[in-house]
Amino acid sequence: MIKSLKQFNPRTHIMKRIWLSTAAIALASLLLIGMIAQLFFSRFILRSALSRAQNNHFYTANALDDTISHLTTRFVEICGTEDFRDILFSLRSADETHYTQFNNELQQTLHNLSVSSPLLDSAVITTRNGSLYHPFSHTPKKDTYSYTLGYSEEEILGITLLPRISSPLKYKNDVIPLAFPLKYESMGSYTAVCNNVSDSDAILFLLFNADAFNDYLRAYSNSDTRGSLYVMTGTGTLINPATSATHSDEDTLDQSVIEQITNTATDTVSSEHLYKNSHYIFYQKLKSGNFYLINSVSVHHLTSSMDTIRLFLAVVAIASVIVVTLVTRVSAAYISKPLSRLMRSVKAIETGRYTSSMVLPQEDEIGQLSIAIDSMYHTIQEQIEQIKAERKAKYNAKIRLLAEQVNPHFLYNTLEYINMEVYNGHTQNASRMIQSLGEFLRIGLNLGNDLIPLSREIDHVRAYITIMDHRLDHSITFTSQIEPELLNFSVPKIILQPLVENSIRHGFLLEINGSLIAFPSIQISARKENGFVLICVTDNGVGIDVSKAQHIAHTGLDENGHHIGLNNVCQRLQLYFGPSADITFTSIPYYKNTVQIQIPYTDCTNPKEAS
Repeated sequence: MIKSLKQFNPRTHIMKRIWLSTAAIALASLLLIGMIAQLFFSRFILRSALSRAQNNHFYTANALDDTISHLTTRFVEICGTEDFRDILFSLRSADETHYTQFNNELQQTLHNLSVSSPLLDSAVITTRNGSLYHPFSHTPKKDTYSYTLGYSEEEILGITLLPRISSPLKYKNDVIPLAFPLKYESMGSYTAVCNNVSDSDAILFLLFNADAFNDYLRAYSNSDTRGSLYVMTGTGTLINPATSATHSDEDTLDQSVIEQITNTATDTVSSEHLYKNSHYIFYQKLKSGNFYLINSVSVHHLTSSMDTIRLFLAVVAIASVIVVTLVTRVSAAYISKPLSRLMRSVKAIETGRYTSSMVLPQEDEIGQLSIAIDSMYHTIQEQIEQIKAERKAKYNAKIRLLAEQVNPHFLYNTLEYINMEVYNGHTQNASRMIQSLGEFLRIGLNLGNDLIPLSREIDHVRAYITIMDHRLDHSITFTSQIEPELLNFSVPKIILQPLVENSIRHGFLLEINGSLIAFPSIQISARKENGFVLICVTDNGVGIDVSKAQHIAHTGLDENGHHIGLNNVCQRLQLYFGPSADITFTSIPYYKNTVQIQIPYTDCTNPKEAS
């Protein structure tokens, strides 16, 4: 790492390279954004349009259902009376000589039915002898209408909505009949609706004004999701569309589609759809009768807003290239240059040529880091001189550990990573790294205090893990479970970080050949038990050789005779808290490996935290 940093020349136009590389990335991103946007937004808009269309169709179908249900209710109220029953009984044997009498008797009934809905044009009753009874104000046309007004008997199955025809009354527009086949039931003396016309005595036709009927459907259907609206009878006969149907619409509703609708439609109150010939066909069976409401909408109509979105995305992509280029140029000037100066300061610390004149004057994160490094340098020098004069044996282990945590090599490698992040245009990531490094140094120094609250020690570990996550390009899950009363418990500073460092280096093998653990995690917990504070550092790494770790912690020597940080932690614990302080190990490889610190609980005064 140090060698590669020495070979890196910050004067090789890093700002220019950042600018050119970012421009290339922005151009590539423009093409990628276009393709992704085309795929994503087209699907999103289609799904959204389908949802709106289905909801709108459901709303329209229910409105039509309510209208027909209302008319059915009015029919029952008006035609379920004894007077109408008696008239229907008489119509069974009536001839032409009694036409005027019965027509007069039916005037009020037919009038009441005609005004049941503003959509109705009129109401008529036909009998098997060819008579057509109507409201007084309307007269039949001279041409003769059959018992079924020209429809086949197979088309009328109970309460049936029939295709559009010319009105049987003069001066009236085309109508859409709603037929009620009626029969006098002699056994119970009541009026019944027949399923078959052949069993009926008369047929009541409620005549919808065809244009008003279509306007009614259009009024309930939103234009952005409306295609060609149809009402289809239960036998598969299409009523004239509420909107002008195109040739493609008519081709879409062929016999196969009609059969599919009649075979798959359920009685549940829901709108369904199918796809054919670049059209989405929405359909719903009405509750009030054997009718279907159908809406045929082209895909182009549903996704017509995509053209505007494509233009908008193109403008955004081009603007992004310009903005990113300008911002990168400014960021390189304000970050790369100060960072290079900061690296030279750290290198001067390594070579022993550092002076306070190298402190950067700016007040941003880099300036704060420079001040922290300067403070660190002088604090280390002061502590070294002080410790040399006082109880050298007690503080020797602490000095070595502190020197390891703030040694220039750690800073040098970290700053190299930050510089390369800036070089690659990852300025936000570099800023977060600088903040984490500043926090790491600030807590590690702590204005020279030896003891810090446990919560601050946890923050120190968190900052260290954040730095290593970025440096090693690996995500380590870190959690802490501290009893609230122990958050301010005083512990020696930098007592947990060496244990976490061992987990990263030896448990996860991150600095050797990449992690062997798919999801490395570290947890720190603290609890009070039997007059002691137990602090546990747990990981899911490859495991701990418990006997070897115990030997190193208490002797400071591994198999090669090298000093290990575990002994440093153990020595400082016993120097501060006496022989009752100890460190123990347990291990279940790849599941739970724990280093436990045991400290006697005392109500000591909490140390003053560094600002």
